[in-house]
Amino acid sequence: MRSAIRALCHASWTPAIPALTGLLGHAHPVVRRTAVEGLVGLGEPAVPSLRYAADHARPDRRSLYTEVLEQITAGRG
Repeated sequence: MRSAIRALCHASWTPAIPALTGLLGHAHPVVRRTAVEGLVGLGEPAVPSLRYAADHARPDRRSLYTEVLEQITAGRG
């Protein structure tokens, strides 16, 4: 799975962003970490999907998305 995530992100295949965002809640930490790295690498195109997920997440799960958003927005400056 990690190879697939990396391939999609390296190719900047933006249609995969919602699925990658969904992987932030995956049971395996390695998959979650790879999804984070990929979304941060994709940068700005991932922001709408992450914001949507954060807005609709349970309060105890919201940080999964907001932490990635913070990493992306920190890279802008």
